Amino acid sequence: MFYLAVGLFTLEAVLPHRLPSTVKQITRLLICYQWMLFSMVLVCFAFSAKAQPVEAANLSGQRHLVVTPHMQVLKSQVPYTIKQILQPEIQARFRQAPAKPVVFSGYDQDYYWFRLVLRNGAAGPQNLLLLMGPIGMREGLLYRVENGTWKMEGKNGVAVPFAQRAYQYTHFVYPLYLPPQSTDTFYLSMDARHVYKSYAFALLEPAEFKAFANRMYLLFGIILGILFLFLILNLYLYTSLNDRIHVWYSLYILFLMLIVMKNDQLDQQFLHWDSERAYRLTPIMALGALAISVLMHVVQQFLTNIPPHSRLCIFLNVVKFNTILSALCHLVAFNLKPDPWLETVLFKWANISTMVTIISIIGACIYSTVKGMKSAIFLLAGLLVFLIGALQRLTLAATASYLFPPSTFHVGMIMETLIISFGLIYRYRAERKEKMQYLAEKESLRNNFDKLLLESKFEIQEQTLRNIGQEIHDNIGQVLSLVRMNLTRQAMQLPVGASKGMLDDQVDLIGKAIADLRLLSKLLDADYVLEMGLEKSIASEMEQVRKYGAFQTELTVTGEELQLEPQKELILFRLFQEVLQNIIKHAQAHKVSVQLEVRDARLHLTIQDDGIGFDPEALLLKGHGKGMGLKNMYRRAGLLQAEFRIISGKDGTRVSISMPTQPA
Repeated sequence: MFYLAVGLFTLEAVLPHRLPSTVKQITRLLICYQWMLFSMVLVCFAFSAKAQPVEAANLSGQRHLVVTPHMQVLKSQVPYTIKQILQPEIQARFRQAPAKPVVFSGYDQDYYWFRLVLRNGAAGPQNLLLLMGPIGMREGLLYRVENGTWKMEGKNGVAVPFAQRAYQYTHFVYPLYLPPQSTDTFYLSMDARHVYKSYAFALLEPAEFKAFANRMYLLFGIILGILFLFLILNLYLYTSLNDRIHVWYSLYILFLMLIVMKNDQLDQQFLHWDSERAYRLTPIMALGALAISVLMHVVQQFLTNIPPHSRLCIFLNVVKFNTILSALCHLVAFNLKPDPWLETVLFKWANISTMVTIISIIGACIYSTVKGMKSAIFLLAGLLVFLIGALQRLTLAATASYLFPPSTFHVGMIMETLIISFGLIYRYRAERKEKMQYLAEKESLRNNFDKLLLESKFEIQEQTLRNIGQEIHDNIGQVLSLVRMNLTRQAMQLPVGASKGMLDDQVDLIGKAIADLRLLSKLLDADYVLEMGLEKSIASEMEQVRKYGAFQTELTVTGEELQLEPQKELILFRLFQEVLQNIIKHAQAHKVSVQLEVRDARLHLTIQDDGIGFDPEALLLKGHGKGMGLKNMYRRAGLLQAEFRIISGKDGTRVSISMPTQPA
């Protein structure tokens, strides 16, 4: 269009009378339009060459003033000195920054210069602080220009030791001095090559900044303290439960703590990682990707209802290892400093992989919840809270919270850690409950089996005793009866006046033996014992022992009337018989006392002797068949749901049996 207007203007000048009037009007309109465009370009250059000053008075009554949109930016492929920047042709290349609180530039090889003009219209001087967002700036030099002269006001950056920085604060801060009634221009050179660049600036008054800094340190102390508390809690749970999931979750929390410190450069101040090497060895994107990979591993161990070789598990493994690989590649590239396009690709790969992993974790939690795993709800809730903070950090970071943390990113991180830690505790309690229930069922089955086995043995024993008693009554008793009859017949055949005393004594002894055998056969017969009852059976057994003359016996029966199931009466009597037989065989006692008492729906049977005593615990621990009788006593007491206690010493042994008289 410009060349057309010039050509028409030339024709009009050469042939003014030969051109039609319409062509002349078009020519004049085109020329006017070109002059208008030229004027607009000049105005734009004028505004780009001269920045509009920011009034320091605008800070009065405000906490802070974000000045990123008021900045002018110059990007160049080569570094410029401050002298070169002050040249007019370089000044004309400054452009207005985007109207955003935070500007992300990504990876490039450019050097950045920022220009900020401040006006102090007050009668006195004013001190301000220029706060920069937590960016990975290698070195940043601030200059103040006045009347064509310049002076360096301070330097910051990851390559500058913390003690040598312009202001002792976790973020980059520059002190500014504004004389009264003055307009000052500040230039900031920023070398941030081979990092994912962003920049944000805000002005604060010293008192307001001090209050903000104290508040921020306090909040971050609380955040890191809570994370550390949950780290210790999970390590304690690992030592207590020996479950490795708590080790992995502790590692995840450790990554979160590093991310919190890296995100706001707390590591440079408190861990003394204030060097470029330390900064590049711990890129926050790589730490975030590794943290999410560890969380994926925790989730896979947590969601036990996802089969190990299922398609979902294989997919989760692929996502997890892809995120780990992207983190490692980004870490290597961050240190080797390749071309910006490769840095960008690897950064976006790690970024996208992290988001895909978070979404995959949420999907797996939803799947497990639908499949009936209630504890997966804790993971789902925690991850949804964390996802809000992660999305804010990854996609909505261009807000004032980037300059003035904490943000929803930090809050979401704390809430996620809290919820998932409680989820792990809930999972442990649920699994422990299931395990205890399983062990209880297993113990119940074993007890039922032992009970049935013991009952079978008891039935076999009773049948054997019944057979023995029948054999004694039918055979031995008949034989002795025949012997007695023969001796009586021989005594009758003796001459009149002959001595019959010895034969009479033999007949009496055999008669006594027959009576004892009959009583023994009856006591061996379960039906007879059940017919007599427990009290009379015990009394009869004690009478038998007394007749032997080995030791004295004493039986005391007190309390309420005994009402016990017949089968339990028989088992208790056999248990009493076994205790009594052990006293006869091993106690070397002179007296045996038995006390039977029924009170408060419980039966108390006590057998006590004055023998030499023994060590029950040592006898139970012996093998090779020793102590079997004592073990059988405990088993029989278990069938009765009775308490069986043995107290033994030098003064004798006391056996106590206590059991309910009514079914439980």
